[in-house]
Amino acid sequence: MDGAKRMNIPQIQDGLKRLFFQEQQRIVFWYDAEGEFEETVAALQLEPIQVLLLDKLGALEVKIRLEQQDVSGKYLLYAPTPEPAPEEDWLLDIRLYSRCFYADQVSLWLEELGLHHQALRTYLSQRKKFLSSQSRLQSLKKWVHPQDQGKELDLKMLVVLTRSEQPELFAVLINLLSGFCRDGDASLDQLPDDWEALEKFDLVSSFWNSIQDTFGYTEEKPSLKNFLLRLMVTDFTYSFKVAKGSSAHSSSEHPTSEKVLAPLNPLRLPKGVSTSNAVVFLSQWRDNLNHFQHYEQLSGCVAEEIQLSNLLQNTPEESLLDVMTFEQVEQTILSGLRDQLLSEKVPSLEAIQPILERRLDGHWAKRLLADKQGSKQNLYHSLYKALEAATALLNLQEKYKEGFSFSTPEALAQAYTQELFQFDQLYRYFHEEEDRILMHGGDVLKVLKQKLEASYSHWFMEQLSLAWGKFMEPSSGKSLLTHWKLSGISNQYQFFKDWVAPRLASSSQTKVFVIISDAFRYEAAEELTRLLNRKNRFQATLSYQLGVLPSYTGLGMAALLPHQKMTYKTNKTADILVDGHPTSSLEQRAALLESVEGTALKASTLMDLKKEEGRALAKAQRVFYLYHDTIDAIGDKAPTEGKTFSAVRDALRELEALVSHLVNTLNAGQVLLTADHGFLFQESAPEVQDKSDLEDKPEGTLKAKKRYLLGTTLPDHPKALHGKTRDTAGTDDAMEFWVPKGANRFHFAGGARFVHGGAMPQEILVPILSIKPLRGKTETTKVEVNLLGTKHKITTNRYRLELIQTEAVGGSVIARSLTIGLWDGETLISNEETLTFASESSSMDERKKSVYLLLKSGSYDKKKDYALLLRDSETKAEYQRVSVSINLAFNNDF
Repeated sequence: MDGAKRMNIPQIQDGLKRLFFQEQQRIVFWYDAEGEFEETVAALQLEPIQVLLLDKLGALEVKIRLEQQDVSGKYLLYAPTPEPAPEEDWLLDIRLYSRCFYADQVSLWLEELGLHHQALRTYLSQRKKFLSSQSRLQSLKKWVHPQDQGKELDLKMLVVLTRSEQPELFAVLINLLSGFCRDGDASLDQLPDDWEALEKFDLVSSFWNSIQDTFGYTEEKPSLKNFLLRLMVTDFTYSFKVAKGSSAHSSSEHPTSEKVLAPLNPLRLPKGVSTSNAVVFLSQWRDNLNHFQHYEQLSGCVAEEIQLSNLLQNTPEESLLDVMTFEQVEQTILSGLRDQLLSEKVPSLEAIQPILERRLDGHWAKRLLADKQGSKQNLYHSLYKALEAATALLNLQEKYKEGFSFSTPEALAQAYTQELFQFDQLYRYFHEEEDRILMHGGDVLKVLKQKLEASYSHWFMEQLSLAWGKFMEPSSGKSLLTHWKLSGISNQYQFFKDWVAPRLASSSQTKVFVIISDAFRYEAAEELTRLLNRKNRFQATLSYQLGVLPSYTGLGMAALLPHQKMTYKTNKTADILVDGHPTSSLEQRAALLESVEGTALKASTLMDLKKEEGRALAKAQRVFYLYHDTIDAIGDKAPTEGKTFSAVRDALRELEALVSHLVNTLNAGQVLLTADHGFLFQESAPEVQDKSDLEDKPEGTLKAKKRYLLGTTLPDHPKALHGKTRDTAGTDDAMEFWVPKGANRFHFAGGARFVHGGAMPQEILVPILSIKPLRGKTETTKVEVNLLGTKHKITTNRYRLELIQTEAVGGSVIARSLTIGLWDGETLISNEETLTFASESSSMDERKKSVYLLLKSGSYDKKKDYALLLRDSETKAEYQRVSVSINLAFNNDF
């Protein structure tokens, strides 16, 4: 027996067993015209099937045996002869109710693939090159359906050759077109490696036939490059909103969007289902986690081919709002928004918010894709968020364009803690995003950054300095320097008395955890309050106290301790004593807290303890002072002060984790979070005019820093506020100080962008967060979203949905992002769109959003239920599934 026949034995055995046992045949005929499988038959192991050799037995003997002697046994009837003509076949009646087995190669393929149509014999013989490999055959086998015809089998062979994830043309196309990308580079001038396999196995014609059927693409000499160009141009022109002559931009300087599209029209695929399929396909490619970066590379190549940058010049942004095809579109929209912010009339945040929301949900800024290495999504997400912060800050400036005017310091403090702190917060938000943008090598916000710097560091800080400064001047009558009090607000040196002691007195079992974060200012505390209130079991309430002056660490930390009196040592370092004891070290503060059954330790030390160790420690004391130092440790050093805002972000994460640990692990019932002082920070280096020159340190100086000077018997100075710590910090001695007026510095040595020590609201309006667990509090939930309408019937390829956010975002109700698409079982049959529902509006109309889904072409059963699926964009969990019917009477042109 030759090797080929020996290799076929397992196939033949499997094929025969399938007929006998799966299809429950009792009798199978095998006519071997050439007699080439006689030896093979002898080698088969088919028990309990009996083999009858028709060339050795007479027909009558066989007939009697099968129909009289053994009517239940299974028999293989083998004849090394051609199949007899019906009129010459003595066993014809038996053959008519039995099955025939064929052992030629095509027949074996039919059996191996489980195909039922003998008409495929000619087709399979034409695909001999592909089927001759056992590995390819096995790969194909897992996709084949018994009723498949040649067209379906060709597609599945393409799936095998392109190593696609699904037996669909879209999956084949994604893998095939991604082959234009090699080693991180993309080129449309070199065919993908897989194309050679299509040519080798004679599948090129079949491929182009499928492309024509699905996308309407016909060319005398079709090419992958040309097809890709036409796909992306079609997607671009479909999403492009045509603003006709009535557009505000339709002047000679700003051509109508119709003119923009004119050069591209010859490249568009036919309208109707061809366009629909192109849009759906590219949408699915963009969202494919394994291949979206290939899409991005190739869309850049196509943009160059069609000279998109020339077409987009002066194109109105509103025409591009829904276009996700090209990265240059994203850049055009961003540039347009930036230029609007640079204009004299800055748009309102409400006016540009729909653009920001749409683009942030779009491909190029989608955070779901941003975690992929080398992804551009972080860059564009940061650009939009930076523009959002910049718009809000400039809008706030416009609101107070006449400056700040308050009749009392209490009124200004209230205004700052209710709204004006947002200048500091938005300035930080902008620069956090801008730092991320610079990491990507982008510098598109350089000029806008200068405008924001002028708005914040000069206008806002100057106006705030003037408004607050008038309450500090001795000539103002009741100067804050001598009457360091705000009505209804505690002083920092009374912190233990006003905030800790009452909680301890409420019950002998009460324990109080005090977190002191160095330089944690009010605007950051406001953000932390919002973060904590979104957490399960927390209720955080934000208040503030009037910090000590000068606002520096040594004095602020001492003021927060329990004490009867504070005094200065008149040494070179001006050390502070609390009830006669030093306070500079952690150990010294822990010793002072022993008098109130307390202790002090670093927050990081507590976090590093094992759960049992932490709980044991918590049982041992009633008062815990936990010291956290992330912001001041970075900001107060010249080499690292530029990372101040990054340090604030780190501090927020750390403090959120610390509070969660105290409440959830140590069962803390009372948590207070405060700071020793705040800080001032500006991105640009201060200029000479920001400096209050001191020619010489006055006689009596003990300590001189950038924002304060301590000493005894100090004289007055025209560029400084001169006060006594007895008035501003409750000390029991005659220590005096100078602090610069406004936001100025005494000198710039050792870094001067991050400073504290002075009397600006950012430095001395020190936050206090009161945090307690709420037993049974409802867990933070994402906002609910409902699909409007009750009956959902799709009659056109373009289907409009309307959704409504059922309540405003706020408190424990947070935003929800949904990915929406149409599905047939496990198969996506439309594009997917992402919508984020984050409205804080009380108006239901303002909480509505609409979206269009495009249906992929195909045969849809109007009696079948399809699924409109809404999934959470972050978790991918199913949020809502709605049954829809599809009844396409005809394919619509749109």
